[in-house]
Amino acid sequence: MQQPEHTTRVEVSVIIPAYNASAFLAETIESVLAQSFAEFEVIVIDDGSTDDTLRLAQSYCRDTRVQCVSIKNSGVSAARNAGFARAKGSFVAFLDADDVWLPDNLLHKVNLLHTNTQAVLAHAPVENIEADSRRTGVINAGKSGRVLHELLSWKSTVVPGPSSILVRREAIEKVNGFDVQLSTAADQDIFFRLAELGEFVMHHEVLSLYRLHPNNMHRHIARMESDHIQVYRKAASRNAFGSEKFKRQCFAQLYLILAGSWWKNGGNKPRALRFMLKAVLVWPPSFMVLLRKFGR
Repeated sequence: MQQPEHTTRVEVSVIIPAYNASAFLAETIESVLAQSFAEFEVIVIDDGSTDDTLRLAQSYCRDTRVQCVSIKNSGVSAARNAGFARAKGSFVAFLDADDVWLPDNLLHKVNLLHTNTQAVLAHAPVENIEADSRRTGVINAGKSGRVLHELLSWKSTVVPGPSSILVRREAIEKVNGFDVQLSTAADQDIFFRLAELGEFVMHHEVLSLYRLHPNNMHRHIARMESDHIQVYRKAASRNAFGSEKFKRQCFAQLYLILAGSWWKNGGNKPRALRFMLKAVLVWPPSFMVLLRKFGR
C-alpha cells in the first residue's frame, strides 16, 4: 500500500512507551495516525518486551512519521524519558500503549496551548473503555488554572492521566522529565512539578479513552504505597505545600487513600488500619472522616 505524503514539520512529538503491549498497541498507534492535526511524529519505545510488541511497532515504521526504538527493560519512566530525548516537537504528548485518542485530540490541545501562552499543560476529559474497546460511558474530567493545591490534596481528579496531556517541551526540560525511581506514581509526581511551573488548561470534551484491564499498574498496591509516599515526601522537600497545616492535611488524605486501597482491593485489613491510624495521628480531623465512612 502506498503511504500518504506527510509534512516534514513536527510540532508535536507523541511518545508511546510499550512493554508487552501487543494486544492493544496497533489500535493505539492507529488512533494517532488518524489525528486531524498532521504535524506530529510518533516515537514508540519498546521497553524490553518479551512478546510481539517490537515487531508490531516496527511494522508501522513504513509510515515516515513513526519511529521505533528498543531499550533494555527499565520501566515506564525511563521509557518516556528515552522517547523525550529523541523528540523534535515544541509540544510533547505521552500516550500509554493501551489507550486510544479520538481524532481531534491533538488539534484541540495544540490550539489551547497556542491560545493560552502562559499554560504549561493542556488536557481533556477521558472516558473509560473495556479491554475489548467498548466504551463504558464513565468519564473522568479534571480542572484548569493553578491546580497545585488541588493536586496535592488529592480529593478529586485534576488530570485524568498521562494519555490526556499535551505539554510544552520546555516545561518537561525544566522539571527534568520523569523520575525513573517511580512507576505507579510517576504521573502524579510530574503533574506536581509541572503545576509548580504554571497553569493547566482543559478542553471540555472527551478526547481520549482509558482502557481498563487486569494489568493496569494502579492495581499493584504495595508499589503504589511506596511510590506515592515518596512523591509526597519529594513535594515536601520542595516546600510545595506552602504551610505545615496543609501538608498534614494532604499526608492524611494520602494515608486514607492507601487505607482504602488495602481494605478494598489489597485484602490486608491490618495494613489498612495502620494507615487509618497514621491519618488520624498526622491530622486528627481524619477521625471524623473515618467515622462517617464506617457509620453508614
